[in-house]
Amino acid sequence: MRKLLILSIIALASMSSCDSMNDEHTPRYAGRYTKAFTYKLMGFEESKEEILEKEKTSMRDFQIWSTSDVNDLKPQDQKQIKDIREEVKKPHDETLLQKIISLKDIPTYMNNIYGGTIGGFITTAADVKQLSTMQEVYDGLRLDYEGSTFFVNGAGYGVIRYYSNSADKLSIPYADALGGNQQSSWEWPWGGAGFTTSTLGYGGYPEYFAEGYDVPEEGAEIYEVTPEGREMLRSVFNDGQWETYENPDIPLPPTYKAKTTQSNDKVRNGMHLVRGKMTYIKTVAQYKNYDFIVRGEVDGKMHLTTTKKYNLPELYVVEKGIWGVIADKEAVTYIKEVY
Repeated sequence: MRKLLILSIIALASMSSCDSMNDEHTPRYAGRYTKAFTYKLMGFEESKEEILEKEKTSMRDFQIWSTSDVNDLKPQDQKQIKDIREEVKKPHDETLLQKIISLKDIPTYMNNIYGGTIGGFITTAADVKQLSTMQEVYDGLRLDYEGSTFFVNGAGYGVIRYYSNSADKLSIPYADALGGNQQSSWEWPWGGAGFTTSTLGYGGYPEYFAEGYDVPEEGAEIYEVTPEGREMLRSVFNDGQWETYENPDIPLPPTYKAKTTQSNDKVRNGMHLVRGKMTYIKTVAQYKNYDFIVRGEVDGKMHLTTTKKYNLPELYVVEKGIWGVIADKEAVTYIKEVY
């Protein structure tokens, strides 16, 4: 009995000690735009039934049309899926956006390469809040495109959640058949109806495309996500750059000045002040007589991207719908800003 009493006292003392330690422990900054935060946002899932009812479309037809190659649909079905897509609420400057990146691309942002700018295929956080695990993200967003650096059985992925003052510049990536002007070189699993060709069985998810690049608003966050969907905050965009967390369990760090060998002084992409007015700018150039967007200069090399699959042996896949070239500065001509 005495032994049991002693053990009970020790246990109570230990619990009290732990409570005291917890009281003194400074909670780490876990991030504002977490997955839990996105669950509170209203997205396509909440409006889907109402939209389909308005367009007199069954859920089954939507599931088929949104996940098919739009060129394989009948003209009346093409019109119907476009009408549905046009009913999806468009992003604006108060819409939380989301971009999925591969694990290998996380350091590119954390080291502020290309000034931390974001472009390419993007969704709203609310529209894809149901997707968390590697399997769900891979299948739901169709990350199995040619040259993809995502792996369904890999170690996870990265996600950027951010607000943008150029959200109204995002376009719906329609195929020519729906009146779009997206590149014919874009191939399956891009479907051309403005939805991902998800294989999860619920229909596609609305997607957008940013042909140019832009820095996010202050407070944007990068998370590393495990295959099971557990998120770990890695970086916060503050004072014009990404601030890196070396340890996920430390409080919000002071401003971190990344040391890189990049030179972006003459490369501007996104919203910039031009003659007293905020203007959307793209820095463009030519390489071997082909048009490119200039991402930046790194280690004396020009990093260029394009949405067209040019017949160049040095062209490589940057991400879905975007190809790139790394070229000597002397080979890049006609560098200029377009706005």
